[in-house]
Amino acid sequence: MDEFNAVIGEQITKIEHAYRILQDIMPEYFFRTFADRIGKILPFLCHLDQQSGIRRAEFNGEVFFVYLLSETNNPAVTSRMMDGQHLLEASVHQSEKTFLVGGEPATLIIEHYSLAQDASNEPCFSLEDIQREYAQQFDDTQSEAIAELYARLNFNVLHDLSLTKLAQRIDWVLKGQQNDYILAEISEWTHESLRLRVAWPMPADNKDFCSQLFEVILSHGLELRRCYFREMSGNNDLEAFERLPIIIVTAYLNPRPDEALSQEQLDSLLNDIRMLGWVETNDLMHQELVHRAGFSMPAVNWLRAMSEFIHGQLAYVNRHIYKLDDIRRHMIIYSEYCQVLFDEFERRFNPALPRPSEKNRLEFNEHFSAQIEQINTGNQGKNQIIKTIFRCALNFLNCILKCNFYVRDKTALSFRLSVDFCNFYRELSPSYGEAFPDKLPYAVFYFYRRGAFGYHVRFTDIARGGWRSVVPSRGGNRLEMNDNYEYAQDEAFRECYVLAHTQHLKNKDIYEGGAKLLTLLVPVRENGKLRPVLWHIQRSITRALLSLINCGQDKMLRDPQIVDYLGEREIIEIGPDENMFDPMIEWISAYAQKEKYRLGSGLISGKPGAGINHKEYGVTSFGIHQYLLKTLKELGIDPHRDHFSIKIAGGPGGDVAGNAMKLLLRKENNEFIYPNLRIVAITDGPAIAYDPEGLDRDEIARLIHVSALDAFSPGKLRGEGAMLALSAPIEQGGKQYYQQYKLNDGKLQSELLGRDSFMHLFQDNLTCYADIFIPGGGRPNTINEGNWENFFPEGRASFKAIVEGANAYITPGARVKIQERGVWIIKDASANKCGVITSSLEILSGLMLDEAEFKAHKEELVAQVMDILQRLARQEADWLFARFHATGIMMTELTEQLSSEINGAKAQIYDYLATRPDFITRELLLSHLPAIFRQRYPERCQRLPMEYQRALAAVELACRLVYSENAMDLGVRLLTIMSDAEKEAMH
Repeated sequence: MDEFNAVIGEQITKIEHAYRILQDIMPEYFFRTFADRIGKILPFLCHLDQQSGIRRAEFNGEVFFVYLLSETNNPAVTSRMMDGQHLLEASVHQSEKTFLVGGEPATLIIEHYSLAQDASNEPCFSLEDIQREYAQQFDDTQSEAIAELYARLNFNVLHDLSLTKLAQRIDWVLKGQQNDYILAEISEWTHESLRLRVAWPMPADNKDFCSQLFEVILSHGLELRRCYFREMSGNNDLEAFERLPIIIVTAYLNPRPDEALSQEQLDSLLNDIRMLGWVETNDLMHQELVHRAGFSMPAVNWLRAMSEFIHGQLAYVNRHIYKLDDIRRHMIIYSEYCQVLFDEFERRFNPALPRPSEKNRLEFNEHFSAQIEQINTGNQGKNQIIKTIFRCALNFLNCILKCNFYVRDKTALSFRLSVDFCNFYRELSPSYGEAFPDKLPYAVFYFYRRGAFGYHVRFTDIARGGWRSVVPSRGGNRLEMNDNYEYAQDEAFRECYVLAHTQHLKNKDIYEGGAKLLTLLVPVRENGKLRPVLWHIQRSITRALLSLINCGQDKMLRDPQIVDYLGEREIIEIGPDENMFDPMIEWISAYAQKEKYRLGSGLISGKPGAGINHKEYGVTSFGIHQYLLKTLKELGIDPHRDHFSIKIAGGPGGDVAGNAMKLLLRKENNEFIYPNLRIVAITDGPAIAYDPEGLDRDEIARLIHVSALDAFSPGKLRGEGAMLALSAPIEQGGKQYYQQYKLNDGKLQSELLGRDSFMHLFQDNLTCYADIFIPGGGRPNTINEGNWENFFPEGRASFKAIVEGANAYITPGARVKIQERGVWIIKDASANKCGVITSSLEILSGLMLDEAEFKAHKEELVAQVMDILQRLARQEADWLFARFHATGIMMTELTEQLSSEINGAKAQIYDYLATRPDFITRELLLSHLPAIFRQRYPERCQRLPMEYQRALAAVELACRLVYSENAMDLGVRLLTIMSDAEKEAMH
């Protein structure tokens, strides 16, 4: 017992000593905010003089770190230990005095982290108290916003705040929760210390923000004297973009001894903090160039963006040699050239510097080119690779016409590029040119941020096309985790280019040329985080794009931080495509209007309110259906009487495939209008289904726009050999298996398939026979030169015709091979053009009508748009088959011929109208528009931008001209296709 008492007494003495040390060295504020936790850490303070390293203690969702400050033991190190965990709050306390440990002065650090967990959230102040205090400090205009926020506050991390300080932090929550970018400011500053405030909106999670922030602070030579990190608010409504959860950080910092703080240093600190969340801080470039070579974070991010762009082009020169990691590795090794390039970029684009002359630019190019010719590693092949990389880097710099690099509140980089880079790479390697259509784009935008990059490619000045966000799935094991992403990464630019070119061919009926915006996202680890991450990135790209095209009345960019070498107003329109959902369409529309973009909410089409939503009205599929009906007629099939079969790529939950099924399964008087239709096979991402007797039509109809194909009931299978296979993997014994249901001898059987067997089944599902194949979904190049023969089992075609609902589903080479076997293909640029025609008419209508007027007339307007779609689809379908029967030219080639003729005439007439504006009459413009404008709002044509009026006149005349086939002087030809009223209006 005496020994026990002695041990207890010894420990009590040590704890008392440790507490006295705390009282002596820790600031008074530590005891006010940390009092109830001191007892938990005292035992770890008893042996500081005998131990080194970091002591960690965990207590029911709380983590403590206690250590002596050093180069290897600091908040940046400990906070990284907390990465990957959802932090609710954190605090860091540094002793205000040193104390002796082993005869040497030492600084004590105590850190505390609270992990998110279910806990009581009792308010520490009433709503009325907070509203009253806020009104006293600021104003009384935010009472309603505070009331909404009150229910989302995390009070269990706010109990140590006074009412005064809580109101101050709520002010920052209200300012920050509508943004995707970080707010950061120095609220108090002397040359000896400063107080930093940060508000970080969390679109997805906060699992590495703390460590990033601490690392940036320490890298700027500042000591973290005291810091409080609180997740102030939550939000379970993913679509409430204006109410993002907010982290508020208050940090008290000191410069290193004998160092003073300058304004330039503080500006650099704040700029780096604002980059957190959208810039990589853990990759090789950051470690080597920021930490070791002394590059700034913005400079390395520019180099990172440049390397991704270079990789995206060199993938078509030799993707095996020019891998992204190798490009970046060579850039790091020759970092001096990277610094030279970035310095020149700053000279050209920093708005605070005088713009260099063309002579200066040429001299730099010559000097830099001569420098890289001196690279010599002792390996000739390696020399050539490195020289090529830096030649490409110089080309990237020279092709930048404007960028948002110096815009403060951004979360993505955007660059408007000259298309000269296309010629550069075509000269670099013939294989580059062979990978793309011959026609060069008119313009290219490039976007880059952590977790995503993308392009906007357009083929005329005024152009439109959808925004496709590609989200590759993660591999089933660690060895294959990024395979899908890396393949998509190599293909991203070509996919965007080809889709934009297809769109250009498709847009022959409208005033806009073709375009496409494509963003590629790094695979998201957690399924539940996909939409928050996707929407955050889409908002980032929207802001980045708009900053480069948003001009004032003077046609100059509104943001003075952008140096513009292009010097022309650009008007961009986008539409919905893959992974673009209604909440984001509405946000983009509202944001463009708020920022006073020239088209206002017309930046994007497909709006659910004052717009024509493609999925709701099925406009793309309506056009596809017109081509399907014409094709069936040409095949001698009457769909209202005859038996016929269809197979479809794309599921019932999607826009194009879902609405195609909806039209095929339409009923009148409770009877199917196509009574003898069999849909024999469907391939959807989540599942595949096959039934030789035809998949149950009522079951498919049940799923349309409600569920994907994996919700199809296996019990509805009926034909011998019918099957349903699900794509969701089932983990067993470290391997993945897939569920299949199959009907054998009238009995439904279930089994698990290995991955190889499942993938064969998945890829071969659509090789069964059907009269018509409708690709209504799926990735570009799904049918290609390497697999097209699979659709001819035993040498026989598995279809008579293909109506391409999905863009670029079949490669050009495969199209030729398939048509050589006697199969008709209605090309995507013909078959699915009605979606973009609708978007074009929606934007024009939105410019000519007020929002209330649009909504009031919407159903009438939609009906008139559908009439236009039917007329244009049938007109082209009749033209295609008539030409095909007369000439024998492949249908896909005829589509391209028609598009080329109309687009060529459109461009020619557009130029002609610049000198003959008398052709641009109200009568002519109204003839292109829904009838409501002629009937009720004929004068509204004047609301359209002048360049739009000219483009509208050009396309209307071009279409008439090409279909009329008159061959006369252009002016005379135009007059022959105009009505008397239109000609009379010219005078």
